[in-house]
Amino acid sequence: MSGKLIQVDSETITTATSTVTLTGITDNSVYLVVGRNIKGDTDNKAFRFRCSDDGTPITSDYDVAYYRIRTSSPANIGAISQAHISIGGVGTGSSGNEQSNFHMMLYNMFNSSEYSTGTFAPVTYNATPVLEGNTGSFGLRNAQRTNEAHFLLASGNFTSGQFAMYKVI
Repeated sequence: MSGKLIQVDSETITTATSTVTLTGITDNSVYLVVGRNIKGDTDNKAFRFRCSDDGTPITSDYDVAYYRIRTSSPANIGAISQAHISIGGVGTGSSGNEQSNFHMMLYNMFNSSEYSTGTFAPVTYNATPVLEGNTGSFGLRNAQRTNEAHFLLASGNFTSGQFAMYKVI
């Protein structure tokens, strides 16, 4: 039966941690990653994503394109090459209702002769208050196998959040 989701990994943050890595990419299926109620211990720090392979995050060669809508300024478009994918641009923080929520689709992650690519759609709210939503895509510039989804903040630790990865079949 097509159209099923099979959970392959999840993590619920109960104590401060600097990174979250979801494992379980074992083939060339499409993978869905979702996160909710993600908070950090430092204000205005962007929420970031990297592909990872066997515990080693890939720290360069991402092409990213996105469209950002926010309550504090006009919408903007970005196309950049960087060391990570900035999922929540305004940054989340530690007080009140600040949080990030997102979903991502990951493609060609396990295939060493294909470029790992994905799409992302987060919503972030911070104490300024600023509400921001992005929609975008990314690709690694080098064809290589990746088998993990790695998350971090620009600085500081995650203090809460739920992350889950599903295989789409």
